[in-house]
Amino acid sequence: MSIRVLFIDDEPKLLEGLQRSVRPLRNEWETHFANSGQEGLRLLAETRFDVVVTDMRMPGMDGVAVLKAAMELHPQLLRIILSGYADMESVVKSAGVAHQYLSKPCSIDDIKSAVTRAVSLSCLLGNPELKLLLSGINTIPSLPRLFLELTELLKDPNSSMTQVESLVVRDIGMSAKVLQLVNSAFFGRGRQTSDPAQAVRYLGLATLRALALVVQVFESFEGKQASASFAVELWKHSSECGAIAEKIARAVRPADHALHDEAGMAGMLHEVGRLLMACNLNEQYRQSVALAAEQSIPLWEAERHIFKASANEAGAYIMALWGLPRAIVEAIAYHSTPADYPVENFCAISAIHIADVLTQEGSDGTARQGAAELDMAYLEKLGVAARLDEFRKMVSDARSRAA
Repeated sequence: MSIRVLFIDDEPKLLEGLQRSVRPLRNEWETHFANSGQEGLRLLAETRFDVVVTDMRMPGMDGVAVLKAAMELHPQLLRIILSGYADMESVVKSAGVAHQYLSKPCSIDDIKSAVTRAVSLSCLLGNPELKLLLSGINTIPSLPRLFLELTELLKDPNSSMTQVESLVVRDIGMSAKVLQLVNSAFFGRGRQTSDPAQAVRYLGLATLRALALVVQVFESFEGKQASASFAVELWKHSSECGAIAEKIARAVRPADHALHDEAGMAGMLHEVGRLLMACNLNEQYRQSVALAAEQSIPLWEAERHIFKASANEAGAYIMALWGLPRAIVEAIAYHSTPADYPVENFCAISAIHIADVLTQEGSDGTARQGAAELDMAYLEKLGVAARLDEFRKMVSDARSRAA
């Protein structure tokens, strides 16, 4: 089944160029083109599309207005904005309606990557029940404004860490989480700090971007059905898992800095789907918790019984819509079932799998109810099973510092 993509732009030459560029994809994509926002909405009303890619600045109806209307017509439509860096103010306005933002000039390879990365979840997750599950959720968060601003700032070669600090400090919720995280024993800081700017410098850019996403998700569901204590506990586990996953990645592959960032970021984001379920489908979520307890099975397995899809899959779907790197999406999707992922080298999935389980163990080694179990055959194949005591010590050392 081909992917249906609608391109909207008021520049005829750009549309002509897109038409030529996508011809090699004709066996994969069914493409349509509109030369105005109004024309685009007419096509959206007549035809089911999987993806809409629209320019930001257009006369009569700009990209934000187009995507707002598109979101009302088709809530599950993947929505992408094309815009130049100089139009950052408009881009920020699009944060509530766009799942992804691509900078101009943008090659067809960049567009193809953005589209296929999200749409390929039908293969990656392979579960038709997942879209049915998500269709029962009224609010799926859009890409956070702060994340967009951080991303654009980091693209600018003239930007400085001072500008990053200033951006974060302006956001009260983000500042509070930055301080909470940097003063956590799991992040290994030797002394406490109450200065958000100093905390920003310590955490690093990859952690900041992950944190911007986490804060957005948690704020999106404030006041929903799940209890405040549940959200606090989920945040605590997510931050601990992210910190330990990064430490494990550093221990196993010291020189792979990209892996360190992926592991830390995915660890912080790996419970997004669970928060989504608990806050929007609370009664079914309670049933899955009860089932996990009754049958002594992992919670992800109970979720599949109740929802026909796991929180891991739901979280991965959202992260893919947001355009996060595939390694992070895959780590969230497969961290409880790493043997299902057809790669035989240590990766972010491996780090999250270990960190998720170990941070849910008690000091006596007993697992928290509903926690996933370590796949020892998988870890043996990777050659890291013998290092579990080393990894457990990372957790116990952090807890000792916190005591």
